[in-house]
Amino acid sequence: MEELKNLILNEHSKAQALVIADIVRQKPELITDLFSYTFANEEPLSRRAAWPLRILSDQSPELLKDRIDEIIDHLDDIKSNAVLRNILALLVNAKIPEKKKPFLLNFSTQAILNPESPIAVIAHSADLFIQIAADEIILIKELLLMLEQIDPDGRGGIKSKTRQVKTILHKLEKSKK
Repeated sequence: MEELKNLILNEHSKAQALVIADIVRQKPELITDLFSYTFANEEPLSRRAAWPLRILSDQSPELLKDRIDEIIDHLDDIKSNAVLRNILALLVNAKIPEKKKPFLLNFSTQAILNPESPIAVIAHSADLFIQIAADEIILIKELLLMLEQIDPDGRGGIKSKTRQVKTILHKLEKSKK
């Protein structure tokens, strides 16, 4: 729908993203257009479309529950870190199909270890990794090692995420005793 595309391109703000998410919520048939804009790899369209998509996942996850496989299938095609950040945040709160978990663990690992990944992509990848590996102490330990490897000096956001992972690991180890 050309009107939706114009709204997305018109302004980039939280208020505009909320308006777009509300319009799509009221007209769920527009979700297909929002998806195609998000995954089109066209700047600034894709970046601006990803934000309302993330808002929809937070506020109306039922609109996206049948499209999680499709979202995961597009991950390798995403070229923008801004789009990737929003899609990873969306997936953190989604119910991940079992068959997609190995792919997402691998994808998250690559994103975390990629020296070009911005902090937000690393943090959301770590959150996704945690969600998938929830009760697996060995995998949480691997995540902790990855975070310590990429940031041995413990700077800002990575330091915070490392502390969070240590807390999760400590709770898991206590519950397994």
